[in-house]
Amino acid sequence: MPNHFSAGLKFESLGVYFLLVLIASAKTQAATFSSRFNESKQNILVNQIANAIKSDIGRSGISFDERILKIQDHLKSEVQPWSDALGIEQPVLGTSQIFWASFEYFSHHGFIFSGEFSVNSVPKENWMAAYNYYSTKTEIDYLNKKIGSYLLSTDPKLVEKLREILPLVENMQWPIYRDKDGFELRGTGFCETLSKNLKRCNVVSTGFGDEAHPQHAQLLYEVQKAALVSSPLFLWLLEQPLLSVTYSALFAKALEIYKSPWVALGAITFMTMSDAHAGSRQRGGVVASRLEPIIDDLDLPGHNYHFWGYLLKGILGNYYRFFVLSFVHEKIIQNDVADWTVDQIGLSIGSQIRSSF
Repeated sequence: MPNHFSAGLKFESLGVYFLLVLIASAKTQAATFSSRFNESKQNILVNQIANAIKSDIGRSGISFDERILKIQDHLKSEVQPWSDALGIEQPVLGTSQIFWASFEYFSHHGFIFSGEFSVNSVPKENWMAAYNYYSTKTEIDYLNKKIGSYLLSTDPKLVEKLREILPLVENMQWPIYRDKDGFELRGTGFCETLSKNLKRCNVVSTGFGDEAHPQHAQLLYEVQKAALVSSPLFLWLLEQPLLSVTYSALFAKALEIYKSPWVALGAITFMTMSDAHAGSRQRGGVVASRLEPIIDDLDLPGHNYHFWGYLLKGILGNYYRFFVLSFVHEKIIQNDVADWTVDQIGLSIGSQIRSSF
């Protein structure tokens, strides 16, 4: 199956195939992180997802190639107009619309909404959005020294606290944490020294995206819509013991809830992405706290997000482009061997699933 999915100019036409030399050298370098997600578990997940997709093909009559094209078309026609409102820099060399397009951050959206699935088929209580807001708000209070240290993953009253937030996120609303005078509250986290007179600090805020962008309101609506879809799976996960749920069990439950492997994969990916970006990964990370770690490293929320995100990219057929991007961004620029390791596991599994068709 040819790959019809490239951001901006086609990867083949960029004259950058010389970068693929990195692949050969990268594959010869052993990762310094041991994977708990061994080859046996990887094969189980590959077969599980591939078999679920085959069943879906038999039920829907939509072939694998047709489904991938529907996802790609949805991302380009439906997601691209509002995805730029995210307002982030491209991850590698500032190469906007060449190596990476903003809508590719929302690959999960294509998996969820490009088919026959309707958001009206899930309950109206947006628990995932409530968690995103509460986790971020709590971290802001911590950074501003309004509260002491906390750990959401073991908070016995977390569900009660989230229930209080539910009215704020009804009907895809996006609440902003403000003081009594109406000013937005933010918290300043880790700061990185760039030069003698310049620092870059991580600012924690309940705001999201570029508020000046004409599609900003649509961005917020679409993110909350994906959160609503993920909420049943998130609620189930909250009931599970710490570090107990395998990726295979997670996918099985998602498939049971959504009846579609495509929606299941999208909901899982959005849920893990939210967990990695809401509040603090160390003091929050409730989703990751229930999942079996993929590697022996502390950034569990980040690894889950990377794994499922790159798995989707492998299914979509972007193996070589994202192999190179991950190598350059994670391993060379950031020297983050853990994320690089997880990226390659997810990308490999996604590509194996794709090769089944």
